[in-house]
Amino acid sequence: MASIDLDTRTADTRTVSELFRELASETATLVKKEVELARVELGKKTEEAKLAAFQALAGLALFFSGALIMLLGVTWGLGQSIPLWLAGLIVGLVAAGVGAWMLKEVEKMPPKILRKTAKTVEKELS
Repeated sequence: MASIDLDTRTADTRTVSELFRELASETATLVKKEVELARVELGKKTEEAKLAAFQALAGLALFFSGALIMLLGVTWGLGQSIPLWLAGLIVGLVAAGVGAWMLKEVEKMPPKILRKTAKTVEKELS
């Protein structure tokens, strides 16, 4: 163990009130810096969430466009053997029926699953 030479230590000549004043000043600085750090981190998270939302919307738009083009192709192909208006009507009814069925299935899901899914998405964004 190293021994401390008491004679070479310098005495702190500050008063208790000066020490408290310094403590208050440093505490205020620490709080300001913590708030600034939180603001920067929140800004970063916000930018990440914006980017994720943009990517999700762009992906959804491309998926939707692709689905429409596929439905158009099915309509055109079916229109080779029956009138085009009837092909469009059939394809539209089938697509609407599938969409309605999918929405009904979501309604049947227990709220617990939907909340868990929402929490998972929220966790991924944070």
